[in-house]
Formats: sequence, structure tokens, C-alpha cells
Amino acid sequence: MKKIVLLTNTIAPYRIPVLNKLNRIPDYQLKVWYLEEREKNRHWKIERDEIEYEYECLPGLHAFIQRLDMGVHWNPGIFSS
Repeated sequence: MKKIVLLTNTIAPYRIPVLNKLNRIPDYQLKVWYLEEREKNRHWKIERDEIEYEYECLPGLHAFIQRLDMGVHWNPGIFSS
């Protein structure tokens, strides 16, 4: 079995179906590392029961730069997970 680790910023509802399909590829195991569960400018509801793949929200420090509409993440857990 080949393992795939995907690193992305946040749990986005529109990505869940795509990642679920990736998780169903035979002989591959998907794990997703999220830098933060939800960025400050996103107010969507996350349906955890729809997630079929293994995932982890890494601990870290987060800031949001309003004028750039951008989240900034510092997650030292990337290197120890």
C-alpha cells in the first residue's frame, strides 16, 4: 500500500468530495494534514461525518491578515507528525 500525505491550509467543504475520491483509489492510503481547522474569514459548517479519509488538524499558531484576506500559519507539528 502506498501512502499519500496532503498538506493544506484548512478543512474546506468543497474539497471533501474530491479527497474522498482520492481516498478510494486502490492500493493508496490518503492522510490529510490541515494547518488549521477553519480560517477566520470562513464561516462554513464542516460536516465531519462526510469525511472518509484520515486527517489531522496540526497544532500551531495562526493569524489572519485582513487587508490581504490571507491566513498565516506556523505549525511546527509538520516536522514531528
